Amino acid sequence: MFAETIEIGSRMKLNNQIEIIRELTAQLQKNYEDSFYSNFEYEISSLYATKQKQTQAEIIENQHRFDSAVESLFKPKIIHPWGILGEYIYKTTKTAKNYHDVQKSKKRFSIENLRMEQIIDQISQKKQLNSLDEVVMQIVEVPNIQAELIYLPADNQADQRVFIPAVS
Repeated sequence: MFAETIEIGSRMKLNNQIEIIRELTAQLQKNYEDSFYSNFEYEISSLYATKQKQTQAEIIENQHRFDSAVESLFKPKIIHPWGILGEYIYKTTKTAKNYHDVQKSKKRFSIENLRMEQIIDQISQKKQLNSLDEVVMQIVEVPNIQAELIYLPADNQADQRVFIPAVS
């Protein structure tokens, strides 16, 4: 976009370039509307949405394992040589691990949400500071501004052309 703005500025200094300037400003506006800079909230949200779907699926899977571990905790089957007490300790440990996995997945999901919000906030603050939006909108309006061309002499005895907006 910066190269396009420079080219528009260069074309403004040349005579009979208004059609090219109109095309370049239309191209600049389209590129700006399609840019990451303009659509960063949507782009970041879509990137994080994929990661969050995976985390949600992990939460559901871990929750299912935890629920089945809780159910099996109260249905004793003596499969261990240690008897009922050994089986109860084994199942309790397995249930505690599954519970820990569920909590860990939920925490990861909330951290991902927080990171996404922080990134969007930081980019929004940077975007407000650099005011590229205003610059692009002003450049896009250039072909619609009525202007007079005034020649001012330069040091090298050549004419320098300058656009001056007409006052309505």
